[in-house]
Amino acid sequence: MRGGGGGRPILASSAIVPPGVRGDSGRMDKSNRRILFDQDKLDAYNMARAFTREVESLMKRVPRGYAEQLDQLRRASLSITLNTAEGAGEFAPKEKARFYRIARRSGTEAAAVLDSFVDRGLLEELDIEGARAILHRVVGALTRLVQSCDPDWTRARRAAAAAPTRSRQPYSSSTSDP
Repeated sequence: MRGGGGGRPILASSAIVPPGVRGDSGRMDKSNRRILFDQDKLDAYNMARAFTREVESLMKRVPRGYAEQLDQLRRASLSITLNTAEGAGEFAPKEKARFYRIARRSGTEAAAVLDSFVDRGLLEELDIEGARAILHRVVGALTRLVQSCDPDWTRARRAAAAAPTRSRQPYSSSTSDP
């Protein structure tokens, strides 16, 4: 942008993209004349955006005094979307997978924050059900993206799942130490 007469900024001619022209990282969607970036074509990205909208709606129902948890949920939600977009824009498969793994971890973090709202009595299980359903689909889509980019990750997960595990006693706060 550059200054125009009367102090009003005007757009430089290079900032205006005529219909049908595409940049290096985007394609024109003919149906609504919107430029598409690589992430726009990913279900994981579009579902992550839907989750963010759902979270914004839910956060309005949480009473005052829980800014820290609300901020954590907002940052986790944003991290899912941004890391998915960054992965979509990456060319190296291992790097793509790394961004998708980060987004996936943020998804599981967001689920835990939602659960904490229920555990504290701030929201009901029914309140978060829709957000958790969207988030479950996002995490599944991100898992498939990681698998498509990094076969080593898939092998490692299968090996870990097949490994014998120790039997653990469920945690109970009523047990006392001898």
